[in-house]
Amino acid sequence: VDQLQCINNDEQDTRRSDRPGLDDNYRLTVDLDAGGTRVWNNGAGFRPIGGFNERFTGTLDGNNHTISGLTIDRGPFELTPARVGLFRFTGSNAEIEDITLRNIDIDAGSNTGGVVANNNGKLTNVSASGSIIGTSDVGGVVGFNSGKVTNVSASGNVTGEVNVAGVVGYNDGEVTNASVNISTDTRVVKGVGVTPGSSDIEGAGGLVGNNDGTISNSRVVGIIITGENEVGGLVGSNFGEIQRSYASTGIDAN
Repeated sequence: VDQLQCINNDEQDTRRSDRPGLDDNYRLTVDLDAGGTRVWNNGAGFRPIGGFNERFTGTLDGNNHTISGLTIDRGPFELTPARVGLFRFTGSNAEIEDITLRNIDIDAGSNTGGVVANNNGKLTNVSASGSIIGTSDVGGVVGFNSGKVTNVSASGNVTGEVNVAGVVGYNDGEVTNASVNISTDTRVVKGVGVTPGSSDIEGAGGLVGNNDGTISNSRVVGIIITGENEVGGLVGSNFGEIQRSYASTGIDAN
């Protein structure tokens, strides 16, 4: 997992052309045990790959391998809590595929996702499970999506305040063939701290918290969703397009 962290090297030192960087192509050859990241960086854990001005624009082929125990603890009151996930930002050319993240433990602020915090690229055949805690735009796989998310699945627990969901917190792109199912693990989506009747758009959804994009061929089965405003089995609030998708869930809306 140290080598995975090294993808950030050209963000740290642009003078070194021999280091792997954010625009290179990577492939996992073994499963990775990332449990040790819980003590990295004085307890802050793994440092998310990329940044707003240094987006990941390469490819990561998981080769059907698993990363287990990834920990990131930034908390909502830390200096840099926003945009937290395995990847912080992905560019439009980025591709992440054929990978599973298991037993994720992430505690951060806005734009928090298990795999990508802010996605502008493509995620294909990706699975994520664990505990994700954030504030706004919080998803089990992606926090904020303006790219393409295809053939993804999620299980575990997601907690946040605004736009909270099992797969994507806020979708402004495409979500296709996504699923959240209790058969793998109990998933609870919680929208907490929202005020009924507020003029702000708050959403807690099984699949997507707030949808301004497109959702197709997706399903949510058997999970529990709690919230106070804009709560739905499939999406919390929808201003986009939904096709051939359904939800069979428990909802606790106050």
